[in-house]
Amino acid sequence: MLTADSRVQKSVSLTAFLVLFMLPSLSLGQPPGNDAATDRAALQAFTAEVHQLRITVEETVSLLPRMQLTISRLQMQQERVDRLTRELQDYRSQMEEAAENRENMANNLKELEAQADPGDPRQRVNMEAQRNFLKSQMEQFRIAEQRERAKEIELSTRLQKEEADLCDPNQQLNTMAQKLSEHH
Repeated sequence: MLTADSRVQKSVSLTAFLVLFMLPSLSLGQPPGNDAATDRAALQAFTAEVHQLRITVEETVSLLPRMQLTISRLQMQQERVDRLTRELQDYRSQMEEAAENRENMANNLKELEAQADPGDPRQRVNMEAQRNFLKSQMEQFRIAEQRERAKEIELSTRLQKEEADLCDPNQQLNTMAQKLSEHH
């Protein structure tokens, strides 16, 4: 498979071959009566066209490494966006699970508080200890939820920044592609 550089080299070699070998043979096959001025003008026009072709080939070749670098940057940026998206989704799933646990604990506390006050002092002490434990756990869940919300906001903000940064390599590629299409 030919790379872009080898295709360009073949194109330049073919052009040089045409200029060196085919042009003289074409002028030999011309009908009599053409003068040297016409030949010179044709040669100058052909030389100018070859020169323009060379400039176009050089510009195209100079764009290829930049395009490859930009594509690599784009791929790395997309990987960061994908990783942050998965991380945020996982974190939100964990937060939903924690919310379900907190809700279950709140229901257990309500059930415990709804129970009649036992007459046995040991059961009452035990029940009070369970209530205090559940209330303590609920407070810890509330504090953890605040931290989790802050982390979710931070992850979401980072994801938005990375998505915005993803636009820059895309714009660079579009500009380079436009330059390439202008030459063809």
